[in-house]
Amino acid sequence: MSDGLVKMLLSKVGELEKRESSQLLIEDAAYSWWCSPQALRYKGLRDKTYITYVDSIGQQCVSAVDHSSLQVEKSVLSHFEADDHNAPSIAFLQSGRPIVAYVRHQMDNKIRVRIGNKRESIMDLGEEFELTSSSFVTYSQIFRYQSTVMIFFRTNTRWAVFYSDDNGENWSDEKILLESGEQYYIKCTQNPSSPWIVRLAMTSHPTLANSHNIYVGTVNLDTKNIRTLTGTDLGNLETSSNLPLAPNSFQLAYNSEGTSKTTRLLDLGSTDTIQFAYCTWNIEEGHESAMYYVARWSANSQAFNHEAIVAPGKPIDHGSGSTMYFGGVHFISGGDYDILVSREENGAYIIEKRSKSGGSWRVTELARDNNYKLYRPVSPVNASEKLLAFWLRGRYASYLDYTSDILNFNFNY
Repeated sequence: MSDGLVKMLLSKVGELEKRESSQLLIEDAAYSWWCSPQALRYKGLRDKTYITYVDSIGQQCVSAVDHSSLQVEKSVLSHFEADDHNAPSIAFLQSGRPIVAYVRHQMDNKIRVRIGNKRESIMDLGEEFELTSSSFVTYSQIFRYQSTVMIFFRTNTRWAVFYSDDNGENWSDEKILLESGEQYYIKCTQNPSSPWIVRLAMTSHPTLANSHNIYVGTVNLDTKNIRTLTGTDLGNLETSSNLPLAPNSFQLAYNSEGTSKTTRLLDLGSTDTIQFAYCTWNIEEGHESAMYYVARWSANSQAFNHEAIVAPGKPIDHGSGSTMYFGGVHFISGGDYDILVSREENGAYIIEKRSKSGGSWRVTELARDNNYKLYRPVSPVNASEKLLAFWLRGRYASYLDYTSDILNFNFNY
């Protein structure tokens, strides 16, 4: 069956329901896929969702959205250059105090950290302190289990971590996790049902690398062990045994060899099922050859099952010098067969919710825009039904040149 016929059939799959209830949530905000978590719900004394982003003038920010009123608080952490790679990441300590980490995009070797002085408050953050890497850094991804906090980041062609076992009071030396020899990307997620495990999915730059395979693995925040999904021990971050690892030390999840197509990793689910989303395309043929896929881990076969979803259409940075930033796919929190999709069709950008049941997909259109791009949908970790999904709307020329807002869809109103 030809790629064109597959795309046509996939575009017709499922029952299409249109809903027009999106609303402005946060003005002047942007983020990339590689700062994680981009949003999480924390339910303690209050019930709020926390969203991290960088604005069009380079302010690194975190906002708290109250679920009962949808009122938004905003805290500005710092002010550097406008670059959507610079969005912060956030977690919560055992005390309920927020901890945020943020970096600049290959501008220095500092991971900046601030810890809240009050429980569940982003409006009273402590003084910034710095963790110093061995090279220039990009991206921050922060996770907490019990008293352990771990920050993942890229440093030159390597990925590394700093961790604290006492709620951020003292920090380890830099631990080099991965050495790729080229520009590599890791997406980390934490499943609420097993919060001591951080999942990793990784791949190379889609146009600057030779291999475009996707590999997966796990890091145990308690023991610091690094493993494959089948339980093979690869190394340990505390003792630095067997480190740094090469990408192919991890479990091969998608093999691009012999396909003539490149790969962009889009999301790694925080769902109970281990699953990731990606896009493939032929560089010479451009976006017309592109297709979104979802891969799900089967415990029985000990392998990933891959399924084509829909063609993404034109990338959001379409034009000369395009690096093929497609709109994206994101897994909906709490749903193993529920995804958010951004795609372009005949000049319009569309946000969809796709849910699979009984072997078929039901497609619900959440938003469509003929004037602005709708892209990078997100479902917060442990999401509330009142804030199950949001996305960016605006103009996107490059990661340095954007003007966008965050819109959300409220499924409960």
